[in-house]
Amino acid sequence: MRMKALLVAAALVAGTLTISTSAHAAPPHDGIVTLQNHRSGLCLAPNGPFANAGIGQVPCWPLDPAQQWKREQHGDGSAWLVNQGTGFCLDLFANSPAEVVPGTLVQQFTCNLAWTSEDWYPTPSTSSGRFVLVTKVNALCAETENRSTNVGARLRLNRCNLGERSQQFRFNPA
Repeated sequence: MRMKALLVAAALVAGTLTISTSAHAAPPHDGIVTLQNHRSGLCLAPNGPFANAGIGQVPCWPLDPAQQWKREQHGDGSAWLVNQGTGFCLDLFANSPAEVVPGTLVQQFTCNLAWTSEDWYPTPSTSSGRFVLVTKVNALCAETENRSTNVGARLRLNRCNLGERSQQFRFNPA
């Protein structure tokens, strides 16, 4: 497992990461989870109950449906992360793959199989039990903006670094 993480890390550094269904293990919980950031210890939640609401970090409260996410697998190894409070998918604030670059904000939006901006590969990080969220579009990773540990810090994309704690998330059963 550690060797696989090191190989993925080397590929990320070299900019050659290719996502495949056998390249990574799935998070241990298929049920409803909270997504807890390793650096801040805070959990992910939308900044409101509406489509296009940004995703930020808040103090963890597993009973809050806004902090609960369900992984819905696709046949190619990617998955939707569906918010249980709103029914929206974790999505990118972009209208085309060309707009998906480091700094692109993460939001919630209506789930639609035609949009790859909602497809994520939870990939093991260098820390045991933690995962990075790699988007299917351009293989970038979700992280807290500016590596912030503050409540309300937004989620955005950046180049993947499996050792970066602001990109690591624990899938905790809710």
